[in-house]
Amino acid sequence: MIAKRTYIRYSIALFVFFNILPVSLQHAAASTSTVGGAVVHKHRHTAEYRIGKNNEGRLRTRLHYDYGFTDFYAGRITVSMDRRKGGNLEAEAVGFDNRFHLLKNADHGFDLSARIALNLRDGNKKPDRLSFRLDERFRPGTWEIRLNQIFTREIGQEQRHGIAFEFRSQITHGIGTGGMRIGLESFNNFGKLNRSSNWSDQEHTAGVLIKNGFGDGYFFDLGTRTSLSRAAPDHSLRFSIGRNW
Repeated sequence: MIAKRTYIRYSIALFVFFNILPVSLQHAAASTSTVGGAVVHKHRHTAEYRIGKNNEGRLRTRLHYDYGFTDFYAGRITVSMDRRKGGNLEAEAVGFDNRFHLLKNADHGFDLSARIALNLRDGNKKPDRLSFRLDERFRPGTWEIRLNQIFTREIGQEQRHGIAFEFRSQITHGIGTGGMRIGLESFNNFGKLNRSSNWSDQEHTAGVLIKNGFGDGYFFDLGTRTSLSRAAPDHSLRFSIGRNW
């Protein structure tokens, strides 16, 4: 009963928070990115749908399908869509991810994976992108810490030389016994490593999130971030829902 009351209390508080906060902001931008996990499960299917929208009417969506071929390797396909204000919903990109679970918590006290991804962009949204990333997960007690280091290079038509670097972090704490977690996260895009730029010219954001698993393998993730630097969006909101089976 206590866990149920806690769940309801946090749900109401976060519902009010997410509905009131955007009103006070003059500009808003949405992102479908999250701080990724490092774990691979053999024969696990995961389907996920993400959506974000800003106050200028731009809508972005992403559909994921992930499958663990072994306890070491999982593959993922993503389809991204984009709609600007006054326009139609258009295909933006198709992505192919390969994730390798290198170190496991049971043996090393934390999880580490490496991911290689190819993002093929549609039409005039070139260039394509190739990325390499490391994902770590630490689970001290009821806490969970996720870290991502992402290196991206543009390839194909209209590519700009240089490798971009992004660092993502997330810390969450379990609430009750139902699988709910709340926490903080940050996204830090430092831009091209071969170019000198100061903090204000880079994209740095931070915010809060809530996520929960429920029912027969279903889960959701709801988050909001605000800018920490001039070049970053003033505000972004995201929502995703999915299922594991």
